[in-house]
Amino acid sequence: MNGKSVSAKSISGDFTISGIDDAGLRVNSVSGNVYLRLPNDLNAEFSISNTSGAVSSKIEGLTIDKVSVTNYFGHISSGGPRIVVSNVSGAVVLQRI
Repeated sequence: MNGKSVSAKSISGDFTISGIDDAGLRVNSVSGNVYLRLPNDLNAEFSISNTSGAVSSKIEGLTIDKVSVTNYFGHISSGGPRIVVSNVSGAVVLQRI
């Protein structure tokens, strides 16, 4: 990738992304589920806010802290690029590729 974070906004329906690089990822306003398929060697920090569905993880080494009813923060392994997901009217699922 080009060093700029990947950004997706105003999506109607489920959204799946497979892989990001060190620049990070921003996903905003999804009326459906968000599936983040992340590389095995990725270290990252993430925040998920304003989601009406569950947040689940299938990633070993992922720490998720529930900050409030709809807000979460965490890191994968040692942390790194930012993954920001906000305003989702479905679930958010984190998994490895």
